Amino acid sequence: MLARTQTTNSRVNIQSGVRSRQSAHAKFSYEDFAAAIFKKSILALVVVAITVFLLLMVMPIISMLQFSGFSRIWQSVAQFDGLAAISLSLYTTAITALFTFLIGTPVAFLLSRYRGLRAVRALSVVFQLPIALPPSIAGIALLLFFGTNGIGGRLLAALGVNIIFTPIAVMIAQFFVSCPLYVQSLRLSANAVPEELFEAAYVNGADAITTVVRFIVPMLRPAIVSAIIVSYIRSLGEFGATLLFAGNMAGATSTMPLHIYTLMQSDVRLSAAFSIVLISIAAVIVVVIKGLLGREEV
Repeated sequence: MLARTQTTNSRVNIQSGVRSRQSAHAKFSYEDFAAAIFKKSILALVVVAITVFLLLMVMPIISMLQFSGFSRIWQSVAQFDGLAAISLSLYTTAITALFTFLIGTPVAFLLSRYRGLRAVRALSVVFQLPIALPPSIAGIALLLFFGTNGIGGRLLAALGVNIIFTPIAVMIAQFFVSCPLYVQSLRLSANAVPEELFEAAYVNGADAITTVVRFIVPMLRPAIVSAIIVSYIRSLGEFGATLLFAGNMAGATSTMPLHIYTLMQSDVRLSAAFSIVLISIAAVIVVVIKGLLGREEV
């Protein structure tokens, strides 16, 4: 009788073990299935995102190139107004980028270093405001300030200086819309600098300016270059503020975007061709800058 009971218990234990292994195998199979479905969903989402990006960003440029034709690209560049617009855009954006770096870098580090103060937080909002403003509003604001009846305009008139409808006005408009982008981008990178780095520099006798110039700026070099690229491309494509503040005079204030607008009035194909030129110049500038930096992350 005892032997039968032990045999029965052994069978029950074996059956229970088999059921447990089957249950674990079923659970394992379900988890594998769910993981496979998740991976396929992520892959499908990536494919959809790339497809949408190509349709909305790349295909319109290809369509513009197909519409204009390669012959008209050279024709748009060979014209005097086209060459003047390219030259004006390149040298004004270069000067604007220089001033953006010289003025925007200290501002970005100031906003980052003392971001806990209320006054600095309010100042940060002021510097971010031009990012949200439409370029046309920026142009109107600059025109009213530097105009004959504006505060800045009267001060300049007293000195015998007029900047409206001049290349200087072009650079001011570019600076107004691009410098806040540089400050915002660099400020976010500077926020990630550990506080211990400043404390270690102070212990070794370095003041705040020395610490930033000798340690922080070299460490944030890729971030600075990335911010410069973003602000430079923004300056190169600036349209609304420049049109209202500096005007659209060929050879004087007509930058590449304004020249594209002028060509639209008479020859849409030529306007599309010159747009390709602007896109190509921006792409070349970005590639050259990244090439000069080598393998640094930009």
